Amino acid sequence: MYKYRDIIDDVDVITIRSIDSVSVYNAFRKVFTAALAEGDEFFNELTWNNFTRNDRFSPVVNKYIFDLFKFLSNKKYIGNNTKRSASFEKILNLLKEDNSSYEENKNASAIVEEAKNIFKLAKLDGSASDVVILADEFDIFKNEEDRKKFEKIYFNFDAFDGCDIPS
Repeated sequence: MYKYRDIIDDVDVITIRSIDSVSVYNAFRKVFTAALAEGDEFFNELTWNNFTRNDRFSPVVNKYIFDLFKFLSNKKYIGNNTKRSASFEKILNLLKEDNSSYEENKNASAIVEEAKNIFKLAKLDGSASDVVILADEFDIFKNEEDRKKFEKIYFNFDAFDGCDIPS
């Protein structure tokens, strides 16, 4: 199990290991339990587990990524990575063009495709670095207290298992 600081310090070379993408999905959900209150918009979408089986993970993660960026559209990108910043701007423009739900949004697949330049989770690729990008490059915490709650969370990153690949 790893805390945020362990990921930053690259304990056990966690940032270069192949991690099960479902573990990253679960880590994102944990981040949002610290960043959002139960009554907040997108709380259910970003904290509830909609995963059932690996062979049904792709539609779950695509909707999750879409909802994540709908949430992030009201936040600032505070990172220094120009590629991620440009992709975030493209996603914001796509959401301005059509702000409907995932199921009805004509740009949903383009948003998920552009998100692949920001989070490896969107590619069904597991990387602990995604947690750091989410926490450090987007202004998701309301206050320092929420940030400290996040920093105390333990994340369980399972190794990638080539025999049971999420799809």
